[in-house]
Amino acid sequence: MKILSTIVLVAIAFLMSSSQAMAAFASKTNWSWDASSRVRHEIHNNPAGTTGGSLSTRDFNFTEQKTTLGVNFNQGEAFRGRIGLIHAFNWGGTNSTTTNLSGEFNTPAGGNGSTVGSPNGVGDQQNLLLVNEAWLWWALSYSLSVSVGRGGLDLADGKVLSRNDDEITPTSFDGIMFRYDHDSVLVKLFGVKATDNFNPRTGTTQGVFTNDPETSFFGTAVDFKGLPEFIKNVNVHVFQVNSDAVGTNAQLEQTRYGLNLGGQISGLGYSATYAAHTGTAKSSLGEGDVKGNMIDLMARYDLPELSFLFFQLGFHTDTGDEDDGTNLDTETYRPFFYNRHENAGLMDVIEWGNLTYFYIGTGVRAWEIDFAVTYYMFSQTEENNDTNKGAHGSFLNGGAAIDTDGEDAIGSEIDFTATHQLDNGLNLGFRWGIFSPGDEFTVGQQETYSQYVFEMSMKF
Repeated sequence: MKILSTIVLVAIAFLMSSSQAMAAFASKTNWSWDASSRVRHEIHNNPAGTTGGSLSTRDFNFTEQKTTLGVNFNQGEAFRGRIGLIHAFNWGGTNSTTTNLSGEFNTPAGGNGSTVGSPNGVGDQQNLLLVNEAWLWWALSYSLSVSVGRGGLDLADGKVLSRNDDEITPTSFDGIMFRYDHDSVLVKLFGVKATDNFNPRTGTTQGVFTNDPETSFFGTAVDFKGLPEFIKNVNVHVFQVNSDAVGTNAQLEQTRYGLNLGGQISGLGYSATYAAHTGTAKSSLGEGDVKGNMIDLMARYDLPELSFLFFQLGFHTDTGDEDDGTNLDTETYRPFFYNRHENAGLMDVIEWGNLTYFYIGTGVRAWEIDFAVTYYMFSQTEENNDTNKGAHGSFLNGGAAIDTDGEDAIGSEIDFTATHQLDNGLNLGFRWGIFSPGDEFTVGQQETYSQYVFEMSMKF
């Protein structure tokens, strides 16, 4: 995938080769802008699931602030582009030396080892202006177009690839994409550099190297259009992932593929996703087969005439490794850049990988406030295997891996949310989450962990 850089440079040179086109672009370009601001305060009570104890089990709180600015430009219908900037930081935190508040800025648990690599965000440098988007788009014909540069990519309803807009640094990639948009089908061909493979928690390399290690992927995604309402969304995707070896992380060659369906039957909506991967991982220990799969199902019934009442239920399961990881082969599902916050609970305690759970929820609008409550029950797919922790799960069980003691009950979570939009466009939100550790955690570390989140946001 090192050819990606060459492809991108050639594409840019091709787009910008004509001096007359550049002069016309400067004189006829239309400009617009958009912006947003979000302030979020979080309070974490007993994040380690214990009572009393050392500094590592203390409560903590912090305020997170994010401001974005987007500049859009176009020349007619054939050429357009965008530059998106983000300024984000934490402030007002307590107990920051023992709770690693920078975890909000970092990758999902496991980094390159279990999630194939992630953008490093702002890491511990929490006062930077980031270029999250910088892309150009050109219509080659009525149906065919090409885009090149940096931007987000959503795939399979966010179950495989997602922008992760809820996070303080949304996911973005560098690469090139061709789109063929027909009345009945949308075909995307893409080549992407996902990340430079270095340690996002320290901002340093994970080993000495001279070959510019990276994680890249290339492939295709096909969305079928013009289908009846009951099966309106159909997405098929397949792509190859190559990740260079760095430090203790193995070289990974992996093919990922899947199917996503969704539709509406009267007030009943549903989505179903199957995703899988197969490939090899090579390290100093040798070479092993890496494979896994997941199934994610959701159904929701809406009654908008009854104060926007809704009922929702879902089920998710992904594979684990039966042999407790005692050989180089593994069948544990490795989640990619999926939407971490919107799946497996809003507290971000657990992430996909050797995980099975179901959830049920309901919501209603009253006094112009949208209320909702959702209950989750988590367990390990294979009881002798670890499960990935999320951004706020590293404190549980002293930050160690979830116990592999023959128990599989990870615990339960309940999330209460309330949101309201004022007439001036200001959005107010509140979330209260309670995570109750299960038998998978040792005695003394089975107390509830509570999370309170207050948020204000506005788009301009």
